[in-house]
Amino acid sequence: VKLKQQGTININLPKHTTFEQIYEKGTKELQTQLTTYWDYNTTKILQHKYPELIDEWSWNIVDRVMNLKPMSLNECCEISLIVGYKDYKFYLSLCKTSTSILIRLDNRWMGTVPLNTPHLKKVISINGNNYEAIQPYLVAFFPCDSSNIEQNKEWLKNYIKYAIELRNSDSTESMEHLYGNVSKPHSVLPLEGGWPSTTKNWPYRPIQTDINECYLRNHNVGYRIRLGDNIYQWFRDQERKFCIKHRSTKKNS
Repeated sequence: VKLKQQGTININLPKHTTFEQIYEKGTKELQTQLTTYWDYNTTKILQHKYPELIDEWSWNIVDRVMNLKPMSLNECCEISLIVGYKDYKFYLSLCKTSTSILIRLDNRWMGTVPLNTPHLKKVISINGNNYEAIQPYLVAFFPCDSSNIEQNKEWLKNYIKYAIELRNSDSTESMEHLYGNVSKPHSVLPLEGGWPSTTKNWPYRPIQTDINECYLRNHNVGYRIRLGDNIYQWFRDQERKFCIKHRSTKKNS
């Protein structure tokens, strides 16, 4: 809103970034976040009142993913869904590049991740302190024009469906499903084509030591990927300034 009202006046933009880039990225991210919470509220209603419709809703999500339209070879469009289990939530990101569909888990707490999961890790330094960090987890991927595309779409529909149905279950069953660690016909992961190059740009972030603020911490993983480091940090700085100003105004009112 501030960008729309003021344009470039009194707003310091990130280096090598234009007002148009900031505005376009911000608008797309707002749409992604609003859709994420709309889908979350929709599935809560379906689970309680119309569970038989979750299958149809899952097909709708698959169609939405397939209809995403990246504007360039390097762009990745996403739909983000809230998943997890009864006491912990994180994000399932369904991504489409110009050539492929990628299924990514944005989860920074390893406490209930299946033990044999090949999660990429490394030590990173933040403000002079070292942290063990992980990358978001790539569950599956397949080409948009794969000869198995209908079979892969069926797999994706079932993967989404069971992820939603298991969202209020115990941790083991849901996490085994999400990380593809179960032996059922619908759970054979499609890993087709070469390893997606876009994963090289996915950030390593510190592993959570507890499940507090899981919605926010895990959400920020996808938030950073979708915007890129510089624009992401700029938006976070604006959010902090707004919160500080809001608290100050509230205190003085």
